[in-house]
Amino acid sequence: MIRGSKSLRAGGATAVLAMVTALAWASRATPPAADRAEPVHREIFVAATPSGSALLPRLRAELRTLGYAVRGSSIGLPRDVAKAAREVDAAAVLIVRGGAEGIDVWAVDAEGMRVGRRVEVRPQPTDPPDGRDALLALRAVEVLRARLLEVPSAPAPAPTPSSSSAAPRASPPAEVAAPAAPPPVVAIAVGPAVGLSPGGVGPVGHLHLAVAGRPHPRLALEAFATTPLFPTVVAGPEGQADVSVGHLGGSVAARATASGPVDLRLGAGVAVTWLRVEGSAAPPFAATDENTFVAWPFVAVHAAYVPPPLGVFLDVRLGPVAPEPVVRFAEREVVRWGRPAVVAAAGTEIAF
Repeated sequence: MIRGSKSLRAGGATAVLAMVTALAWASRATPPAADRAEPVHREIFVAATPSGSALLPRLRAELRTLGYAVRGSSIGLPRDVAKAAREVDAAAVLIVRGGAEGIDVWAVDAEGMRVGRRVEVRPQPTDPPDGRDALLALRAVEVLRARLLEVPSAPAPAPTPSSSSAAPRASPPAEVAAPAAPPPVVAIAVGPAVGLSPGGVGPVGHLHLAVAGRPHPRLALEAFATTPLFPTVVAGPEGQADVSVGHLGGSVAARATASGPVDLRLGAGVAVTWLRVEGSAAPPFAATDENTFVAWPFVAVHAAYVPPPLGVFLDVRLGPVAPEPVVRFAEREVVRWGRPAVVAAAGTEIAF
């Protein structure tokens, strides 16, 4: 009897120990309720037109492979897609319009009140005819997973201070520089000018107007005109003459600065120069008026400071005329003009 009692006690102790061990393993294998991940909402509503019904089997297979539950009507489109999606509590909607027309992929918003973003997936010309439906269904599912739902299958673990690898910091958004304004390609200069020439002629007043185009940042093509404002007077015992001068021409110049508000140019050109002489004679002499046209090859220096659109300029042109105009009083030479001729202008320049 004593031996039998000891056996019963030993057997009971063994059973209790086994139960405690099983409970301990169960408690370790079962995570607390707070640590369990909530199930991810992955129901998909699928609808198709009659022409798109052939895609449904392949589309359902792709969705089920990724763990989505397929719900909804198979043939026929509902009048209110959002309402139909809410009725089955779907997270997204796939509308199959046909193999040639593609698949419309929609995602329901967080509140499930309306249908939001739409992505149209169409077949590509390079798709093989025998595998076009499969590729189209695969693309639609990838768009649904990667671009619209963007939900992980399980929540990411929260970082802990004891973690050996720190989470990478998000880099600040790169600053996008504003596109630079294109440099001006046309400049218009206007201002007073003065003409000088040795040979017996005083300063001549002009109005200077020039238009320069820039077909290249280092090149300028210019057309200009200087019109007479007031003449210079030449006098002698025989009488006097009013001399007016004007120029019309063009030039080519190299630019020292390709951009910026400072414009430095060195060039050369040619102009047609008009010399107008109006005489007034003392008795017994007689006076005549004369117009003379000569060629004026010149070199030019142009300097301007133009923070667009408005600035200032200084322009100097220098060169001999050919042939040289001559003014005579009673066969006496009193003026030989243009050896060389100089025109200096300054004023306002507009660039655009």
